[in-house]
Amino acid sequence: MNELEVDSLVDVSLITNEGLEKHLTIAQQKLYIANRQIGHLDSQINYLRKLFRRAEKNNGHAVRYNLRMQLSISSGVKVMYHHYAAYMEHRIATIRAKINESSSSSPTPEETINERI
Repeated sequence: MNELEVDSLVDVSLITNEGLEKHLTIAQQKLYIANRQIGHLDSQINYLRKLFRRAEKNNGHAVRYNLRMQLSISSGVKVMYHHYAAYMEHRIATIRAKINESSSSSPTPEETINERI
């Protein structure tokens, strides 16, 4: 099984404390990949806009239609990646909050020693 195949739809409250670190790492990797893809789509959209302006200048009606369709699709996919990246950022924040909560609620070594005495 691929490391990135951990189900990102699992509710964070259902994940064990041991699994939180793994889920955090995978969520960060997915966010990195999504942001990299957004950057790639930005450059593709800029290139398509340049081609579209050139086609407008040269009165290439058929080419303009094709480029406009590609621009529309690429822009829609970019918006989808932005929504996904926002979801992953929220998930990372939730996992980090749960990790901090569990680490602060666990007894310190001094508290454990005092309980034994």
